[in-house]
Amino acid sequence: RGHLGAYLDDGLASGLLLQVSEELQHRLGGILGRTRLVQAWAYKYLYNGDTGIRPHADEGAVTINCWLTPDAENLNPDTGGLSIYLAEPPSDFSFQTANQDFRRVMAALGDDVPRVDVPHRENRCLVFKSRFVHATQSLHFRADYESSRINLSLMYGSTLWRNDA
Repeated sequence: RGHLGAYLDDGLASGLLLQVSEELQHRLGGILGRTRLVQAWAYKYLYNGDTGIRPHADEGAVTINCWLTPDAENLNPDTGGLSIYLAEPPSDFSFQTANQDFRRVMAALGDDVPRVDVPHRENRCLVFKSRFVHATQSLHFRADYESSRINLSLMYGSTLWRNDA
């Protein structure tokens, strides 16, 4: 879907990333509690428009999403961030459905679900409940590789999901 990605188990793990995670756990202890980092990923978006990650929920307890691209590269400062729906997918959804079937997720949420739109800002980090449905906003960054939007996501703890039958 127009992005490059790396995860903990395929090249993203480094001493610096683990140090950042430990610092976040120390600074956000009241939110993260005793949870541990269970997954991290970084995405570099290669195209502009509506090419980001579609509405979905994550598997963890808490997600921290940080944007690393300089503000000067974002041509529309009102967008390029994240939309967070203040609702979870129905409890009978499997993780597979909640994470990958955006049409079914959005149909289940309905049109009246409250949503918070947070525009991209360099070095801004959002902390939210992983099971809240969220999606990348439309992207309008400069059209060269160096200017592409980059986000780093850290997921702590886990939640129980119904297994696929």
